[in-house]
Amino acid sequence: MLNDEIEEVDMKPFINSLSELEINNKPLVLFGSCGWRDTKFIDKWGDLMENYGFNVLEKFTVKDSVETSWAAFNIFTISSFFIPA
Repeated sequence: MLNDEIEEVDMKPFINSLSELEINNKPLVLFGSCGWRDTKFIDKWGDLMENYGFNVLEKFTVKDSVETSWAAFNIFTISSFFIPA
């Protein structure tokens, strides 16, 4: 993802194909990685998905990092969306 854009070879064609579907406000959680760059791409991606008709519930980005406590926090946060309390 250069210049904080959606990856061109695999992801962009897939994402663009979603515009042809009738989404009808389906819930969506976005997850992406961005190396050490800024995370502007996830906001652009979220806006695009909302324009396609999705209800974007949350956006998660991961920077390449070895900070265990940060990773554990995010795994817990993400899992809370999918595992009933």
